[in-house]
Amino acid sequence: MSGDLVWCGPEIWKVGGLKHQTRHTIWNLVIGGLMYWLQANSVNQTMVQRYLALPTLRKAKWAVFLFCIGISVLYCFCLYCGLLIYARFYDCDPLQTKLAKAKDQLLPLLVMDVLGGIPGLPGIFLAGIFSAALSSLSTSLNSISAVVLEDFYKPFYSKQLSDRQTNWLLKGVVIVRLLSAVCQFDAITMGPQLGVFTLGILMPWVDALGALVGGLSGLVLMACWCLSAQMAIARGYITHPHKPLSTSGCL
Repeated sequence: MSGDLVWCGPEIWKVGGLKHQTRHTIWNLVIGGLMYWLQANSVNQTMVQRYLALPTLRKAKWAVFLFCIGISVLYCFCLYCGLLIYARFYDCDPLQTKLAKAKDQLLPLLVMDVLGGIPGLPGIFLAGIFSAALSSLSTSLNSISAVVLEDFYKPFYSKQLSDRQTNWLLKGVVIVRLLSAVCQFDAITMGPQLGVFTLGILMPWVDALGALVGGLSGLVLMACWCLSAQMAIARGYITHPHKPLSTSGCL
């Protein structure tokens, strides 16, 4: 029957011909999270640029230590916000009632629903969201501009740029980066980037050609995996089940 439950493995099961895949398991959180944060904190351009801005290696190490504590606290708050959203709307789903059009609107909806009557607090929340987003975005844009100038222009062009020309080049890179930001898939590049740096640290006998071939191979493989998974999700072949929701509690 089309509605029968078919077990397809420890993390994938099928109902009515559609695959329902477990979104988070202990293994992908521990192993995948370790690889993600190792890349993000050790070889990522934006983080390395922050480390190099500090005067000593000791202060850079303290920055990493304090960052780990801060990001852990931040993630705990994010998890708590998710629990609050479900506890508030589990019996009156805003998505089913069309009160919200997307899942990323649930947190602002919760803030307005709980704190909307207190003058100033919704504005403080909005200002905090925008300031955090612009801070991360400005660091990313600044780092990619520096990479283009130092690694792609100066090694191939002997002409020295004036301050005005340098500013125009950096601003142009920022504009191109903003236009193409929606097409970026960090998961495709993060793994190969970490692999190339790890290769250089643990296997110094590998030459530049081997590192280039390995990095490009990893990039192609990750692109195939990530893009095929996103296409399957977009077409509805793979779905991620969520906790039960209803509209029985709506007034």
